[in-house]
Amino acid sequence: MRICKYCEEGFIPDHGNSQYCSDSCAQLAKLERQTGSYPVGLDAKKAIMTNYDLFKRLLGENHQGEFDHMALTSMGFDRFGFYRISEVSQIRYHVEEYYFTFTDQTLITICKT
Repeated sequence: MRICKYCEEGFIPDHGNSQYCSDSCAQLAKLERQTGSYPVGLDAKKAIMTNYDLFKRLLGENHQGEFDHMALTSMGFDRFGFYRISEVSQIRYHVEEYYFTFTDQTLITICKT
């Protein structure tokens, strides 16, 4: 039994050199290598999607909101659930069209770009 290098699922190899569970996983891995788009770990993807869904639900039609860190954490917020960092006047942690900043020790500002 091996683990597919693309989808990370277990599989029984057809031959000794098999690295992927299927032709489609092999093709997708090749495409990502050629385009320089590398897969994010499954835990990171889950954290990013959890934050995205939470931000979308909390902000609704608003473009900005300030929230208590502990309250967000109790709703599933993951402070490592972002895919890019930028710095304007303070560090911004990006989650799709949203970003969040740590206002102070207890508050987090979430903005929609």
